[in-house]
Amino acid sequence: MPSQSSVSISGPNNLNPGQTGVFNISTNSFNFASNFSWLVYSTIFPNAEQHFDLNQVNNGLFTVKPDFDVPGGYYTVQARATNACGFYPIQKTIYVEGGDGFPVIFRTANLYKIYPNPSSTELNISLINEKQTPVHSKGIVGELLNINGLLERKISIKNNKAKVNVSNLRKGVYILKIHYDGNTEGHQVIVK
Repeated sequence: MPSQSSVSISGPNNLNPGQTGVFNISTNSFNFASNFSWLVYSTIFPNAEQHFDLNQVNNGLFTVKPDFDVPGGYYTVQARATNACGFYPIQKTIYVEGGDGFPVIFRTANLYKIYPNPSSTELNISLINEKQTPVHSKGIVGELLNINGLLERKISIKNNKAKVNVSNLRKGVYILKIHYDGNTEGHQVIVK
């Protein structure tokens, strides 16, 4: 079998409900493999695969599409290379935005930047480009979620800016969701 460092899966790190991600095994070390099988699973959500549409394009290329009811959180996309000796798993962790059962239009590019990231005290939220200002007819709201998808902070974003105190949060990875104009963008945040 090949060494772990010689194989990997390339593809997106984040997916939104209804968005298709293309995943590919990026190595030439699998010439021995007779075929690949793919799956998506979660250590938190049982039966996670029921929320994903999985399609094999060819032996090393696969698409993953979460449905609109998918629970938000971290999932593992895994390819299993099979030969006469058994299978060898190659995997990648992705974050999936939680769905509410309805199709949502997501922008392909984020409007906001988060800094400093990582931080142990405070996060700043501001526009990347002042010329790309959301309409914010219903207000702009942020949500800071922990790794399990639980809400840690609700954030009011005024004049396209906000400061978030993270000094009393546990160290680790969080997801910051920003909702505006019927769109949602997500950012990975690290508290150190």
